[in-house]
Amino acid sequence: MGDKTYEHILYEKKDKIATIPFNRPKVFNAINVEMAEELKDALLDFKEDEEIRVGILTGSGEKVFCAGGDISMFPEKLK
Repeated sequence: MGDKTYEHILYEKKDKIATIPFNRPKVFNAINVEMAEELKDALLDFKEDEEIRVGILTGSGEKVFCAGGDISMFPEKLK
């Protein structure tokens, strides 16, 4: 799991630390369904890896960690 390449997050394990940056800086790292699935996969890998002791969630880009949910994925009726 940890060796996968993701589209919306980055995942690196080094020196007993797992780093998971959200990687959608153009939309302030807003979470969409695909990112949530990738994050779930990475967190399951983190949980199962007995060598990893610390996990760090962070955001790509310079302005924000995460803007929250990506409302562009909601149907027009819910906006």
